[in-house]
Amino acid sequence: MYKAIFGFDFSCNKPAMTSYINGVYEFYVWPSELDDKETDRLENLDVHVYNRNLPKIKEKSLDQHGLILEHVNRANNLSEIIIETIINKLSENEIDPKDTIIANEGFAFSAKGDAALQLAGYKYVLMNMLMRIGFAGLKTYSPITIKKTANCSKKGLGKDAMITALSNEDIDNHFVSMLHDNPQYLKKKTNYIHCIDDIADSYWCLKTCMNDLCQNQNSK
Repeated sequence: MYKAIFGFDFSCNKPAMTSYINGVYEFYVWPSELDDKETDRLENLDVHVYNRNLPKIKEKSLDQHGLILEHVNRANNLSEIIIETIINKLSENEIDPKDTIIANEGFAFSAKGDAALQLAGYKYVLMNMLMRIGFAGLKTYSPITIKKTANCSKKGLGKDAMITALSNEDIDNHFVSMLHDNPQYLKKKTNYIHCIDDIADSYWCLKTCMNDLCQNQNSK
């Protein structure tokens, strides 16, 4: 039986993670940039924010080789920060990587072009590092499967539906409670601040994995 489960909504600019250990949920984000007000709002709700403060890549001043190297460096740095966070969390709870499962969202069929290639590259750098240090429990779920877990697969439902679904979950967490009781605290006018949708997606990825594990256990 796995002792720790992590769910990811992975991206180059705003990766997010939900952890579930000893019955406790925690949320993490690694934005490439995030202003102080948004950071404070998230941290006030016990979200772990690792602001990378990265300058924008000046693509016009780089040739193809230079651009690839820049993305490789950023992918490596991001993966190292994420893995350090996971290892520290496991060490706090005396859990071995072999007793850990990491779930992530697969690529959408609509993903294409350079952005899709960059995302795939960053993601495989992370997965390669995880496997090399002993993480064998890696699972990938399709975007539609994760949306079904949140009951948000109906055509026309956007990212806010996943956030609303999270706000209605019965879990003891400051961030989720605020989403439910006062969502405006996490908005700029009518739109949610950065990283909220990513956190929600990472939670539903984790919940998909948990449901999957329960079904497998019940079928034995």
